Amino acid sequence: MIKNIFKIALVTILMQTTNAQTAVPKGFVSLFDGTSTSGWHTYGKKAAVAAFFP
Repeated sequence: MIKNIFKIALVTILMQTTNAQTAVPKGFVSLFDGTSTSGWHTYGKKAAVAAFFP
């Protein structure tokens, strides 16, 4: 019973996250392309610190 509730909750959360990411308001500019860290930097540095990336 608890496993089924967990599965339903997980699927619901995943569906909401997916829908939230695909519904982009008109005029919205995404700061992240989803594949790279282009344009990102660590605070006070000119590039992102490698420790944050696997």
